[in-house]
Amino acid sequence: MPPYPPAEIRVLAVDDDPGLLDIIRIFLESTGNIVVSRDMCARDALYTLETEYFDVCISDFDMPGMNGVQFIRKIREDGYDLPCILMTGNRRKEVHDAALGAGAWCVIQKGGKGPAFFSELAEAVKEAAERGPTSGYPGVRTSDGGRDVRLTVKGGADVS
Repeated sequence: MPPYPPAEIRVLAVDDDPGLLDIIRIFLESTGNIVVSRDMCARDALYTLETEYFDVCISDFDMPGMNGVQFIRKIREDGYDLPCILMTGNRRKEVHDAALGAGAWCVIQKGGKGPAFFSELAEAVKEAAERGPTSGYPGVRTSDGGRDVRLTVKGGADVS
Protein backbone atom coordinates (compact mmCIF):
# COMPACT_ATOMS: atom_id res chain seq x y z
CA MET A 1 0.00 0.00 0.00
CA PRO A 2 1.44 3.46 -0.89
CA PRO A 3 2.05 5.90 1.96
CA TYR A 4 -0.51 8.61 2.56
CA PRO A 5 0.32 11.92 0.93
CA PRO A 6 1.38 14.68 3.34
CA ALA A 7 -1.47 16.87 4.53
CA GLU A 8 -1.90 20.09 2.61
CA ILE A 9 -1.05 23.43 4.19
CA ARG A 10 -3.89 25.93 3.88
CA VAL A 11 -2.63 29.51 3.57
CA LEU A 12 -4.54 32.79 3.58
CA ALA A 13 -2.58 35.49 1.72
CA VAL A 14 -3.63 39.13 2.12
CA ASP A 15 -2.24 41.95 -0.03
CA ASP A 16 -3.79 44.84 -1.93
CA ASP A 17 -1.63 44.01 -4.98
CA PRO A 18 -3.52 41.38 -7.01
CA GLY A 19 -0.48 40.65 -9.18
CA LEU A 20 1.68 39.84 -6.18
CA LEU A 21 -1.10 37.69 -4.70
CA ASP A 22 -1.23 35.69 -7.93
CA ILE A 23 2.54 35.18 -7.97
CA ILE A 24 2.55 34.15 -4.30
CA ARG A 25 -0.25 31.65 -4.95
CA ILE A 26 1.44 30.19 -8.03
CA PHE A 27 4.83 29.90 -6.34
CA LEU A 28 3.61 28.45 -3.04
CA GLU A 29 1.29 25.97 -4.71
CA SER A 30 4.11 24.86 -7.00
CA THR A 31 6.22 23.86 -3.98
CA GLY A 32 3.76 21.07 -3.18
CA ASN A 33 1.00 20.48 -0.65
CA ILE A 34 0.17 24.17 -0.19
CA VAL A 35 -3.22 25.62 -1.10
CA VAL A 36 -3.53 29.42 -1.09
CA SER A 37 -6.67 31.52 -0.69
CA ARG A 38 -6.36 35.23 -1.38
CA ASP A 39 -7.98 38.41 -0.10
CA MET A 40 -7.15 41.97 -1.13
CA CYS A 41 -7.95 43.66 2.19
CA ALA A 42 -7.80 42.84 5.88
CA ARG A 43 -11.56 43.25 6.42
CA ASP A 44 -12.34 40.60 3.79
CA ALA A 45 -9.65 38.36 5.27
CA LEU A 46 -11.21 38.59 8.74
CA TYR A 47 -14.48 37.30 7.26
CA THR A 48 -12.62 34.54 5.42
CA LEU A 49 -10.99 33.47 8.72
CA GLU A 50 -14.49 33.09 10.20
CA THR A 51 -15.66 30.85 7.38
CA GLU A 52 -12.63 28.73 6.43
CA TYR A 53 -9.80 26.90 8.17
CA PHE A 54 -6.18 28.01 7.61
CA ASP A 55 -2.85 26.79 8.91
CA VAL A 56 -0.92 30.01 8.18
CA CYS A 57 -1.76 33.63 7.32
CA ILE A 58 0.50 35.84 5.20
CA SER A 59 -0.16 39.58 5.21
CA ASP A 60 1.39 42.60 3.60
CA PHE A 61 2.13 45.53 5.92
CA ASP A 62 1.10 48.46 3.74
CA MET A 63 -2.61 48.07 2.92
CA PRO A 64 -5.44 50.61 2.91
CA GLY A 65 -7.97 50.59 5.72
CA MET A 66 -6.07 48.31 8.09
CA ASN A 67 -2.34 47.71 7.85
CA GLY A 68 -0.76 44.32 8.42
CA VAL A 69 0.18 44.99 12.04
CA GLN A 70 -3.37 46.10 12.86
CA PHE A 71 -4.69 43.02 11.03
CA ILE A 72 -2.48 40.63 13.02
CA ARG A 73 -3.44 42.39 16.25
CA LYS A 74 -7.14 41.95 15.35
CA ILE A 75 -6.56 38.25 14.56
CA ARG A 76 -5.04 37.82 18.02
CA GLU A 77 -7.83 39.83 19.70
CA ASP A 78 -10.38 37.56 18.02
CA GLY A 79 -8.61 34.56 19.55
CA TYR A 80 -6.99 33.00 16.49
CA ASP A 81 -3.61 31.48 17.20
CA LEU A 82 -2.55 30.60 13.67
CA PRO A 83 0.96 31.69 12.69
CA CYS A 84 0.98 35.04 10.86
CA ILE A 85 3.80 36.09 8.55
CA LEU A 86 4.12 39.79 7.79
CA MET A 87 5.65 40.82 4.46
CA THR A 88 6.97 44.34 4.21
CA GLY A 89 9.08 46.51 1.98
CA ASN A 90 9.54 48.88 4.90
CA ARG A 91 12.98 48.53 6.46
CA ARG A 92 12.17 50.55 9.59
CA LYS A 93 12.91 48.59 12.77
CA GLU A 94 9.73 50.01 14.34
CA VAL A 95 7.58 48.16 11.78
CA HIS A 96 9.34 44.86 12.50
CA ASP A 97 9.10 45.37 16.27
CA ALA A 98 5.40 46.32 16.02
CA ALA A 99 4.63 43.24 13.93
CA LEU A 100 6.36 40.91 16.38
CA GLY A 101 4.70 42.70 19.29
CA ALA A 102 1.28 42.22 17.66
CA GLY A 103 1.91 38.48 17.44
CA ALA A 104 3.51 37.92 14.04
CA TRP A 105 5.37 34.63 13.79
CA CYS A 106 8.00 36.29 11.61
CA VAL A 107 8.61 39.26 9.32
CA ILE A 108 9.91 38.80 5.78
CA GLN A 109 11.51 41.68 3.95
CA LYS A 110 10.14 42.25 0.43
CA GLY A 111 11.82 44.07 -2.37
CA GLY A 112 14.90 43.64 -4.46
CA LYS A 113 15.39 39.96 -3.66
CA GLY A 114 13.43 38.39 -6.55
CA PRO A 115 13.23 34.60 -6.32
CA ALA A 116 14.94 34.57 -2.92
CA PHE A 117 11.91 36.34 -1.41
CA PHE A 118 9.53 33.63 -2.64
CA SER A 119 11.81 30.82 -1.47
CA GLU A 120 12.12 32.45 1.93
CA LEU A 121 8.33 32.87 2.08
CA ALA A 122 7.74 29.20 1.19
CA GLU A 123 10.23 28.09 3.86
CA ALA A 124 8.57 30.31 6.47
CA VAL A 125 5.11 28.97 5.57
CA LYS A 126 6.26 25.37 5.93
CA GLU A 127 8.04 26.09 9.23
CA ALA A 128 5.02 27.94 10.59
CA ALA A 129 2.66 25.15 9.60
CA GLU A 130 4.75 22.67 11.59
CA ARG A 131 3.32 24.26 14.74
CA GLY A 132 0.59 21.65 14.47
CA PRO A 133 -3.06 21.41 13.47
CA THR A 134 -4.50 22.26 16.90
CA SER A 135 -3.41 25.89 17.08
CA GLY A 136 -5.53 27.55 14.43
CA TYR A 137 -8.81 28.68 15.93
CA PRO A 138 -10.32 30.27 19.04
CA GLY A 139 -10.67 27.93 21.98
CA VAL A 140 -8.21 25.39 20.57
CA ARG A 141 -4.98 25.44 22.51
CA THR A 142 -1.81 23.40 22.53
CA SER A 143 -0.33 21.88 25.66
CA ASP A 144 2.03 24.85 26.00
CA GLY A 145 -0.84 27.30 26.38
CA GLY A 146 -1.36 27.82 22.67
CA ARG A 147 1.27 30.48 22.18
CA ASP A 148 4.51 29.80 20.33
CA VAL A 149 5.43 33.12 18.75
CA ARG A 150 8.99 32.98 17.51
CA LEU A 151 10.67 36.34 17.64
CA THR A 152 12.45 36.09 14.34
CA VAL A 153 12.86 38.60 11.58
CA LYS A 154 13.60 36.87 8.31
CA GLY A 155 15.49 39.00 5.83
CA GLY A 156 15.03 42.06 7.97
CA ALA A 157 17.78 41.79 10.54
CA ASP A 158 19.73 44.57 8.86
CA VAL A 159 17.02 47.20 9.45
CA SER A 160 17.87 50.26 11.40
